[in-house]
Amino acid sequence: EAFARGADWVWCLDDDAHPTPTALAELCAAMVARPAARIFNSLSVARTDPTRFPLGVLWVRTDANDCFRKQSVATTAALAPYADENGIVDSAGGQFWQGTMIHRELVESIGLPYEWFVIQGEEVEYGFRIMRAGYHILVVTRSVVLHPALPMASVKLLGKTKSFRPFNARKRYYTTRNGIWVQRMYFAGNPLPYALRRLGGGLLTDLILTPNLAVRERMTRANASLRGAWDGLYRAIPIETNVV
Repeated sequence: EAFARGADWVWCLDDDAHPTPTALAELCAAMVARPAARIFNSLSVARTDPTRFPLGVLWVRTDANDCFRKQSVATTAALAPYADENGIVDSAGGQFWQGTMIHRELVESIGLPYEWFVIQGEEVEYGFRIMRAGYHILVVTRSVVLHPALPMASVKLLGKTKSFRPFNARKRYYTTRNGIWVQRMYFAGNPLPYALRRLGGGLLTDLILTPNLAVRERMTRANASLRGAWDGLYRAIPIETNVV
């Protein structure tokens, strides 16, 4: 809608993302420092602990020529060494919709996010599409946005702590299907091992780790995981040519 009305830049925010007073000014300063860049992200931090990120980690791009070479960073202190003199970090995916400033040139080039992703994983697919087209997703660490930390369920497996995110049945279906579809589209090799890990994580979370669920709801969510895995692996989903 914004681009249809003629905007050159659009700042996108989740409904539960709250920018700090200088967040927009810092993005504008970054746009001046990097005039050729076409996408910037504010730095989204957890509202209850601003030293950490609401989604757990932020991926830093370690190779300018390969978006799949990346390093996970879990705290703002650990992120600081990757920032340039303007506080800008080249990320692998960034933190979409939690303060994303995007230029119309990019959208005209690659199109809009896919509507059928239904807000589960569309930012992952869009990030890969952006980077595959040659753009760099820059995080402006001085532009801070506060966002609720997402709830996670954790368990120790083979000596390592694994974290999984609980979802209702609808979101479980879409996050499973879309994650596997992205694996099919953007990564080489057989997607089945990834699909099995994704399915196993969902079933473990919904059948065992999530407390205070009725048996019927557990089975409904498990069924959503199974349907999502099947559709992600085998369903042919049409891609819209939704360009501005």
